[in-house]
Amino acid sequence: MQRVLVAVLLGSLAFFAVGVSQEIFLPQGASAVGLAWSPDGTELVVSYRMGREGAAECFAMPSGEGRWRTGGLGLLTPLCAPAFSHVGDVVAIGGQEGVWLLSAADGAILQRVEFEERFHPLAIAFRPDDGLAVVVEEVRGFPGSMYLELWDQAGNLRERRLLGKRHTPARQAKAAFSQDGRWLAFAAGTEEDPDGETWGVYLLDLEAGTLHSWDLRELLPDLPWEELRVATAGVAVRPDGKEIAVGLYSSGSDTPLVLRLDTEFDR
Repeated sequence: MQRVLVAVLLGSLAFFAVGVSQEIFLPQGASAVGLAWSPDGTELVVSYRMGREGAAECFAMPSGEGRWRTGGLGLLTPLCAPAFSHVGDVVAIGGQEGVWLLSAADGAILQRVEFEERFHPLAIAFRPDDGLAVVVEEVRGFPGSMYLELWDQAGNLRERRLLGKRHTPARQAKAAFSQDGRWLAFAAGTEEDPDGETWGVYLLDLEAGTLHSWDLRELLPDLPWEELRVATAGVAVRPDGKEIAVGLYSSGSDTPLVLRLDTEFDR
């Protein structure tokens, strides 16, 4: 059996606390690619690969008891974490051919949203109307493009919006939604400067349509950006959209690991 370790942090008033690790067993040969907690924290969904087939399992927390397992999901992508609907009754699982919507109660396949052949998902979120917001990368051509796609509940594509250019295939999932699906943080380059995905960070308000942007070269001018020794490894947005976190990777030892960007004052 392959083991997936889940650390459950017990309540403590100390700044640092010792967590309790729990072992969750997956089938022999499985390779875990994504994790998602239910909104109430009582369940954990794990997506994994077995060869070229994907599966998802739901475990009760904190017991670790298996609730259901759904297989036959095709090749899942490790760059796209599963996502729960707002009320926790549906789980979205991203694969290289589209998104599977599963019942959170029993794992039954409710719907499959199919992408065009050249698109792979990087991030998924449920919209307030229970439609899907998906960030996809174009895996044909170099450099590739990154788009925001908005799908309705019936699985119809309502909008595709170009977010920027990026190198493909993706090395990191440089896109993340807020929990309510309103805010999207992402790193991307431009048509003129595809390498800008290294230093160009954005926050899109899907409700208002406004876009904040930062050039990390201006915030940290002493870092070796032009030599591409620094890269944006990941992003995360605070639930209220007032702050995003940016994780950096660098071959140097003096580079900050995480930046916090204030969206109100652009600092």
